[in-house]
Amino acid sequence: MKIIYLGTNFFSSITLELLLKNNIKINYIICKKAKKMGRGLNLKKHPTELCALKYKIPIQSVDSVNTLKFKSFLQQLKPDLIILIEYFEKINIDIINIPKYGILNIHPSILPQLKGATPIQSAIINNFYETGVTIININNKLDSGDIISIIKYNITKHENYNSLFKKLIKLSFKTLLHVLKNINIKLLQKQNTNHISYTYKFNKNFYKINWFDSAGMINRKIRSTFNLKKHYANINNIYLNILMTCVIINVNKIKKLPGTIIKISNLGIDVITGFNILRIKKIQFSGKKIISIIDFFNSKNKKIKINFIFNR
Repeated sequence: MKIIYLGTNFFSSITLELLLKNNIKINYIICKKAKKMGRGLNLKKHPTELCALKYKIPIQSVDSVNTLKFKSFLQQLKPDLIILIEYFEKINIDIINIPKYGILNIHPSILPQLKGATPIQSAIINNFYETGVTIININNKLDSGDIISIIKYNITKHENYNSLFKKLIKLSFKTLLHVLKNINIKLLQKQNTNHISYTYKFNKNFYKINWFDSAGMINRKIRSTFNLKKHYANINNIYLNILMTCVIINVNKIKKLPGTIIKISNLGIDVITGFNILRIKKIQFSGKKIISIIDFFNSKNKKIKINFIFNR
C-alpha cells in the first residue's frame, strides 16, 4: 500500500516515528515550509520534517496542499492512503478524493467534542473526566469526517499537558496501527451533531494569571500547558513564571483581596484567589532557573513576602 503522510508538529512527528519503527512503510512525507524563528530569523524545520530527514524518506515542504500543482503531484503519485496529523489546513474535496482509502486523521479528543486547535489543553481546563483519540476519514469541514475508531482515556486528578500528551500519543499509535491492518473493513459512523464543542488557540492574555479566577481554574490552566508554555504573574514590579501549583481549601474563610499572599512556607506560597487558596510550588524569576519553593524558602534573598499582592 502506498502511503503519504501529512504532518507538522510533535504529535505528528512522534506518531510518524512509531509507525516507521513498527515497519509501516511511508512512501512520501508532506509538511509545511520551515518558518523563520528567533532573533536571527533563522529557518526552523518542523518536527515532522526532521523525522523525515532522519529516516531518509522523500519529503516535500509546501505552503498549501490545495493547489493545482500539488493536486497534479498527487495524481501522478497515486497514493492508496493519506495519513494527516497536525497539518493545520482545511483540505479541498478534490484532494481528499484522490487516494483510494481517503485521508485518515487522528484527533486527540472524543469527537465531536473538543474540535479544533487545543483539545488536550481544553480537556484539562474544562475538568473533563474522560478524553481519548478519534480516527476519522476527513471531509472538507473541521474535524467533521466519519468516525473509524475511538479509544477513550480516563483523565487522572493531577494530569498535565505533558503527561496527557504522552498517553494520547500511545493511544493514537495503537489505534492507527489497528486501522491500517484492517483498512479494507472500515466501519464508518457519522458524528453526533448534538454533542459538538470547539476549542480555540489561546491569546497572550490566557497565560497571565487572573487571581479573581478560582484556585481550581488557575491550577487547571497551568497544568493544561505544562512543559508547553508558562503562565506568569507580576508582584511589586517582579515578573515570575508560575509552573506548578495545587489547590488548598479555604477552611478558615480568609477574606482578602485576590492575589494576596497569606502564607510562605517550605510547602509553598499561599495566595488568595476568587475561590479557595492557590499554593505555588515551583517558580521562575525572570532570566533565572526554575526553582522549587523549598529552595526559595531556604534562600536569603526573599523577593516575595506575606501580604504582598500580585498585580491584576
